[in-house]
Amino acid sequence: MTHMEVGTRSIQTRMGLASTSVTFTPGSADTSLMLHAQRQILDSASGALRKYFFSAGSAPLAGLLTSEEDWDNLLTRQYRTSAYVWATDPWGHPYVSESDVTLDPGSSASATTKTTQAMAANKTGPYGQIVSSAQFGYADLVNAARTHNYAFLTITTGLVPSFWRLQSRSLTAG
Repeated sequence: MTHMEVGTRSIQTRMGLASTSVTFTPGSADTSLMLHAQRQILDSASGALRKYFFSAGSAPLAGLLTSEEDWDNLLTRQYRTSAYVWATDPWGHPYVSESDVTLDPGSSASATTKTTQAMAANKTGPYGQIVSSAQFGYADLVNAARTHNYAFLTITTGLVPSFWRLQSRSLTAG
């Protein structure tokens, strides 16, 4: 099987202005693979670089974004890293269960914040709905600064549940 990939993209912000070119390159070790472990985008106008890293695991998590890195225009300092943890719902569909963002990684001023979320955990519940979400501040990644919980009312027409409506929402501040 063959596939084609975008290598360079030109972007023009307004008619009459010069276009900017953005270069997409896969990681050096996986140029011939269908799913890349890494991909990077270089903005020629600013010189900024963003690297994307993907899961090499098995389905359904194969090829999903696991982290990204943002580098300055001199490509000497990484100023932000985002990491993603994937989970699957009871039907086997993947979703992001945790997202961590670190500013100035590797420096003495490094700071990380985290967000977690959970989907409905049973097949009779509100399919595809987030039932809880928690945000953690830079100072404390163990105790949530804010937690949202959602409860859904099942609306049944006939013999099977037809849809779920948000019944209540609560916010707990840490």
